[in-house]
Amino acid sequence: MSSSCHSELQVFHCNVFCAQPYRGNQATVVCCPEPLHELTMQLLAREFNTPETMFMVMSEEQVSLRYFTPLKEVNSCAHGTLAAASVAFTCGYNQTPTWVELTTNNGLIRCYQEEDEQGPYYAFFAQQPQCEVLTDCAQDVLDSLRVNSQAIRGAYLTHFAGAASRLLLHLDEAQLLQLSPDWQKLHEVQQQQNLTALFAFSWQPNHKQHLKGRMFSPLMGINEDPVNGNSVIAFSCVLTHLCQSHGQSMPEEIHAQQGFNFDRDGTVRVALSTPEAPHNSVRLAGQVIQLYHFTMDVK
Repeated sequence: MSSSCHSELQVFHCNVFCAQPYRGNQATVVCCPEPLHELTMQLLAREFNTPETMFMVMSEEQVSLRYFTPLKEVNSCAHGTLAAASVAFTCGYNQTPTWVELTTNNGLIRCYQEEDEQGPYYAFFAQQPQCEVLTDCAQDVLDSLRVNSQAIRGAYLTHFAGAASRLLLHLDEAQLLQLSPDWQKLHEVQQQQNLTALFAFSWQPNHKQHLKGRMFSPLMGINEDPVNGNSVIAFSCVLTHLCQSHGQSMPEEIHAQQGFNFDRDGTVRVALSTPEAPHNSVRLAGQVIQLYHFTMDVK
């Protein structure tokens, strides 16, 4: 559809990875009767100014989905996928009572609607990235985070197929909470090293909520993402190295706490071993709250 056409859009504002409103991560899902012009989508994403805005179009053949940060289009977003799945079920786009398939730039994603003792939630399978254990952390990264090399317990570079790399840094919890990055320097580091994001984390073996993390990506227009699912998927392959180093067995599920420094606490659940999981995949799950919904016209 050209940008000069008149279109009525259904807009949903969601909180993801949380059981209470105004927590977790924010996402905007826009249901479009027809595809919008790419520039229109980017301008709307900038206007909504949530970490991710998804544009969903239902046709007879498929439900298509595209992801935009305030600055650019991206190929995937975990919390955006869960928000879109929640809205798809609300709008009746689901192909069966228990799942909906979303067509994205990265391929087809089947999202499930399920419920446990904590309430309803949504889930999908995601491919694990490749992981490279680094011997040290580059000085420009340390400078951008305002930490010294002694603070880093481990550094890992993960590579998702068709996407830039994600740098993961292991710190103790006190250091993690105190991080105050230099956003301009970190933006430059991301450009120079082709990094989608940097995920700093602390990890406690033998503890159910054993992962705490903070994700930074000023290059994508998100200085700090409150609760980030893709980073926990990336951590799932780092966990193999950590468990081997500590002589620990692999847990069946990761419960990752994020958003604590925003007062937007959220929990990302990633199951590492499920019978139905495709090879080298993990199952990401989280709750979604549709906070409000409105209709708008775009010319």
